[in-house]
Amino acid sequence: MSKPNKARFKIEALRSKVEDATEIEFELSGEVFTIPTPQFWPDKALTAAKDGDLVVLAQSLLRDQYEAYTEAGGVAGDLALVVSEYAKDQGVDQGE
Repeated sequence: MSKPNKARFKIEALRSKVEDATEIEFELSGEVFTIPTPQFWPDKALTAAKDGDLVVLAQSLLRDQYEAYTEAGGVAGDLALVVSEYAKDQGVDQGE
């Protein structure tokens, strides 16, 4: 039983509220790829971003798409461009 004046949030319900904005879609060589929006990055991706390990970051974000992405000519650093453009599109300044 919950106490009065305490809030309880269900993560699944919170995630469903932003369901439409959970992926970033981008195209490379005619193929469409998706990565999660930053608030839904797995812990491994967050650690890789903090450590500056772009390859592990790309592998963590693209998951089973990674091989097709590299075969299409994609490199890990390109995802930084995608995320940067997404941030600009969301109104986030580089300093934020």
